[in-house]
Amino acid sequence: MNPLIEKITDLLRKELQLYGAMMAELEKQQDSVVTRQVEALLMTVDDLNHLAAEAVTLRRSRDEARSQLATELGHPSDIPLTELLPALPESSQIQIQALIQENNNVLRRASRRTVQNHMLLSRSIELMEEFISTLLPGQTTKVYGGDGRTYKNNTANRSTLEVVG
Repeated sequence: MNPLIEKITDLLRKELQLYGAMMAELEKQQDSVVTRQVEALLMTVDDLNHLAAEAVTLRRSRDEARSQLATELGHPSDIPLTELLPALPESSQIQIQALIQENNNVLRRASRRTVQNHMLLSRSIELMEEFISTLLPGQTTKVYGGDGRTYKNNTANRSTLEVVG
């Protein structure tokens, strides 16, 4: 087997393992939010950032190997891997196609989980803001910006002592 094909296959496997690790961290993150474990939540954020950086490095390596293989096979260096598949031996085509599909499936699941976690975290922040506004009325209000997002707007500059006492 061509060493570049082996390298691409190996990198796709490593990416799949990495995305699996990301899914596990996203699960931990969701559990941390639900169980209100702030330190564990912060650790998952840090771990996810490291995994994301590692994923970028793996993708770059795979892209370089794909580019070299494409050139070696007489194709443009920017041809997508899926379009390069027919030029590969059949056994490699099947293996690489399966890895690409599985990587894409795990990435879609990770994307959905990321959105879910974001929604959970956003809701937690909203609840905390409501609690603070109940505790310290008149301190902040929500203002909608032109982009549809909410922003805090200080409506009073009273000290906590003035509000409480």
